[in-house]
Amino acid sequence: MILSFSIKNFRSIKEEQVFNLLAESTSELHKENVAFPDKKTGVLKTACIYGANASGKSNLLLALHNLIFLVSGSDSWKLDQPISCYDPFVLDDTSEVLPTRFEIEFFDSENQLYQYIVEYDKTEIHYEELKFYPSAKSAVLFRREKGDTSSNFYIGNYLKGQNKRIPFKKNNLYLSVAANVENSPEVIKSVYRAFANIMVNTRIISHLFFTSIVNGMMKNDKGLKNLAEIFLHASDTGIQAIEIKDDPTAQPIINLDYMKEYDERLKSLYIESAKLKPVFKHNIYDSNKNITSTCYLELNQLSEGSQNLYSFAGNIILALETGNVLVVDEIESSIHPHLIECIIKLFNDPEINKKNAQLIFSTHNSSFMNPEYMRRDQVWFTEKNKYGETSLYSLDEFDKKEVRKNSPFEKYYNEGRFGAIPAIDYNIFKKALVELLHYA
Repeated sequence: MILSFSIKNFRSIKEEQVFNLLAESTSELHKENVAFPDKKTGVLKTACIYGANASGKSNLLLALHNLIFLVSGSDSWKLDQPISCYDPFVLDDTSEVLPTRFEIEFFDSENQLYQYIVEYDKTEIHYEELKFYPSAKSAVLFRREKGDTSSNFYIGNYLKGQNKRIPFKKNNLYLSVAANVENSPEVIKSVYRAFANIMVNTRIISHLFFTSIVNGMMKNDKGLKNLAEIFLHASDTGIQAIEIKDDPTAQPIINLDYMKEYDERLKSLYIESAKLKPVFKHNIYDSNKNITSTCYLELNQLSEGSQNLYSFAGNIILALETGNVLVVDEIESSIHPHLIECIIKLFNDPEINKKNAQLIFSTHNSSFMNPEYMRRDQVWFTEKNKYGETSLYSLDEFDKKEVRKNSPFEKYYNEGRFGAIPAIDYNIFKKALVELLHYA
């Protein structure tokens, strides 16, 4: 589970912004929405992010994706290869040459709390540090600073194992390299796997990519396929069953040049999964609405909503089954709000979400900030100032006397009380169109 994530100098995020998933109050409504991985620290199971277009919602989630990309792939980067995910704030004359900084606190699968920090620019890693909490006080496992990799590399007493001092280049993360060598410390492998268990689905990452990955998941895990069938059927899609067929003549739809930023493991999984074809069983009815037979439809014959739901269903079920973190940009895309409300409730439900899976999503649909199933500290906003800088803040930061835990959040938001809504001037649109269309 992610406890907090902070970003500095990434795209529209210039100054440090902190996305905090620590449950702020034990007296808040919906205590079931909070998990306690280490039996004492309350972490929110779900969180939603609102904001106008281009306010920075997607950049927050993309920052998390880029951190995962660095951890999962930088070990394979060649000497002097640029760090392609360096994307600083460029709307002033200083930030575009400064490093990007990410800091994340998270629990691994054994419910151990860690803190990981990385700073980097286009050519090298400036700083990297991993801490953990053997007690109430943190302890450094390793720290790496800019410059010579031997004189500026510190190993803490808690980092046990044979292969600790391993060579790495200035554009490699130590975590990434160390996790992929034999006899490396087990704690390094555990942290590496924790990053692998964060699934980020953004609009920038192709929908086709995720659909292919889901095909492979369904093919290799019959139990997962059965759960996906139940999920799709319960979602009123009309789908009765799913079959995954081999299609050896198929070729990857996405050009591999597009995937150059993915590590080789993901590329291989995508290529393998691209040779699979899902088909979906539907009933055929007569004029009296009696079932006469069945047929199988291919994915492109389904509605866009059903296609998105198929891609999404595998990740939802996998997260709940394994305790992974699922991050989704614009969750309402082609999926009905009532179904999304159901998905949010599944993650918040302690009878279903027994392994502390997390759902983090951005949206424009204000109906999800519903006090009937969401707490104040689960609702976040992004807003951009006139200088193009994104700020991030929580509904829980507003005066508790004015915004109570059972207040009508959606109504207040649409009235503009929380900010994070577009300032739309109809007269500007009208004037421009009158001139463009040459109306008298």
